[in-house]
Amino acid sequence: MKNSKIYFIIIITLIFLKGCSSVDQKLASNIDPYETTNRKIFKFNQGFDKYFLNPASKIYENNVHKDIRKGISNHLNWASTPTTILNSGLQLKAENFTMSSIDFLINSLTLGFYNLNDNQNNFHKLDFGSTLAKYQVPEGPYVMVPILGPKTLRHFSGDLINYSSNNILLSDEVNKVNNYERPLDAINKRSKLTNFFEDVNSSNDPYVKMRSIYIQNRRKSLFSDQEYEKKLLKQEEEEFEKLLQ
Repeated sequence: MKNSKIYFIIIITLIFLKGCSSVDQKLASNIDPYETTNRKIFKFNQGFDKYFLNPASKIYENNVHKDIRKGISNHLNWASTPTTILNSGLQLKAENFTMSSIDFLINSLTLGFYNLNDNQNNFHKLDFGSTLAKYQVPEGPYVMVPILGPKTLRHFSGDLINYSSNNILLSDEVNKVNNYERPLDAINKRSKLTNFFEDVNSSNDPYVKMRSIYIQNRRKSLFSDQEYEKKLLKQEEEEFEKLLQ
């Protein structure tokens, strides 16, 4: 029953994004067609970070022992592994599928709070957005999401599927624990990004810098798949040739 729900969500999302492909092609020369709205949301996110998230991260870091913070991060990382397992299968990556499955099973003994796998970096984390990219679904326009920050349409749609599939694949007890821990983990991660946010906010145009960093890093994470990189470069060459005609 759970598997049928996952496949239904995947099919609906693919249909939706494929339907947007003609629009995406028109926007290819402008990754940020909603800049006016995005800037307003970015300003809101800056205020949220300044008055809530950053102060909360400092309180959390100063009052919660580092081993507890690490355990929470480990658990949420473990709980997200089924997403990698599922997307490894969808992308036909047998080795990544096997290694991520082994890691998940080993660390299920501690619910991920303590990492029992010495080879913790032996697989590549994959999300549904990377699966959409693998099958050449256009990345779509750049959007700034309240609280969550910068995304492309493809990445954001993939995140929604990731969240839904995790809720389906994991037990209700684990999902309840995750719901309590996610805000704490977000606060913990914010404490580790102090220098990054200071660098962005001190630039001449923080919005443009954030957009540039996000797009470069997101595309770089997809380029770990050499086959996809070759396809992307080929598409860019074809588009360039069309401009010369």
